[in-house]
Amino acid sequence: MTKKISFCAMMSVLGIICLLLSIILQSNTIFLYLFSTLFTYIATEEHGLKYGLLTYAVISLAGFMLVADKVSIIAYIIVVGYYPVIKHVIDHFNINHFLKWALKIVFALAISTVALLLLSTYLTADMNLTFMYPVGIVVFVIYDVMLTMGIKFYALKLRRYK
Repeated sequence: MTKKISFCAMMSVLGIICLLLSIILQSNTIFLYLFSTLFTYIATEEHGLKYGLLTYAVISLAGFMLVADKVSIIAYIIVVGYYPVIKHVIDHFNINHFLKWALKIVFALAISTVALLLLSTYLTADMNLTFMYPVGIVVFVIYDVMLTMGIKFYALKLRRYK
């Protein structure tokens, strides 16, 4: 158990470093937020859902305390922070590949709607949001594919050093 917690602590530190780098490299904020979720996925893949959620909680709490842009961190916590755990669950269902993608997209649409409702008080610009859902789905699919590639890279190249 100590080994699992230590591993999750290291994954959390790497995720927190990504969030802190978003302060310095402001043009890469979205990339770094999404990249930090890879470490949650690795913890989930290695040690299960409980440890993945623990890693997500540590990254989110530390990010909320350390990163100055609270709206971005709240969006991270609500929208993408825990998605690697959900992805792990969906990917391990014994169902059709297209049904897995349908579940992921429905989840993305639902959580985007919830986030939009919760964060609508912070949005200052009048925007037509009808085009954002299709664009968001395209970005989500790219994110999911990149997350899968990241975990494959970890499994093939880095896991042997663990």
